[in-house]
Amino acid sequence: MGVLRIIATRHLRIGLGAGLGLLLAAAAHAETAVQVASVATIDVPTLARMLRPGDIINSGDIVWTQVPRDRLNPMIVTDAVGLIGRTPKRPLRIGDPVRDVDVQMPSAVKRNDLVDLSLSTPFLQITTQGKALEDGPVGAAIRVQNVRSGKTIEGIVIGPGNVAIRPPLGGAHS
Repeated sequence: MGVLRIIATRHLRIGLGAGLGLLLAAAAHAETAVQVASVATIDVPTLARMLRPGDIINSGDIVWTQVPRDRLNPMIVTDAVGLIGRTPKRPLRIGDPVRDVDVQMPSAVKRNDLVDLSLSTPFLQITTQGKALEDGPVGAAIRVQNVRSGKTIEGIVIGPGNVAIRPPLGGAHS
């Protein structure tokens, strides 16, 4: 850490009579020691506009902001790839660093949507209609109600409006 020396010059304004002024430049050369510390920063992606749940983040929504490295939360997204294509879980403000828990992949299935349920094995393929009981992005396990039987089953979202059911383990024996 270095020391920066500042020489201050004071200016005094003294009013005289009917608006006359006298400017005195009193050079009071006082030395003041100021400590200067450097702060290591890191560029993090932040949002250029307010985004709400359901908005998809694209590269045009991202601006880079310097954040002091010692104040960087380990949950902060430090790479634009961690934001692009995702949607906020809650409204996100302009310029604030985004935590990984603040964004998610967009839902391919929404709660109460009618979805195609499919069960596939090497020997059989069955498709029926179901009602999603929760939101889910591609790859997420969600609960779905079979519209015909009323039974609740768990399936994996494989695309918009499509849920795959895992075949039962063990299967039938011959």
